[in-house]
Amino acid sequence: MERISRFVKENKLCLGISYDGDGDRCLLTDENGEIIDGDIILAILAKYLKEKGRLKNNTIVSTVMSNLGLTRFAKDNGFELKQTKVGDRNVLEEMLKNDYNLRRRAVWTYYFVRL
Repeated sequence: MERISRFVKENKLCLGISYDGDGDRCLLTDENGEIIDGDIILAILAKYLKEKGRLKNNTIVSTVMSNLGLTRFAKDNGFELKQTKVGDRNVLEEMLKNDYNLRRRAVWTYYFVRL
């Protein structure tokens, strides 16, 4: 992340995206080279989907590992935040059971179901 953060800042870019080795997880870097937290990424995605009318049940699903900032964001912006026990299975079960379509697992991964 240090390398891409420096590259983004030095080249006056808007955004840097870093993927893990198999490409199933990402982190973002802003124009100042600062890493954008995964809960912030989830908030951005939720807000965008809501504006487009594509966020099912106006709900975000995450594990209990999400930070208080996400809880406050959800409350302040009229989103429902459902939190589950840690584990992909728990989060996916909650999504499928209640027809939600946006979730975050504990580390860097975002899932969209039936957009």
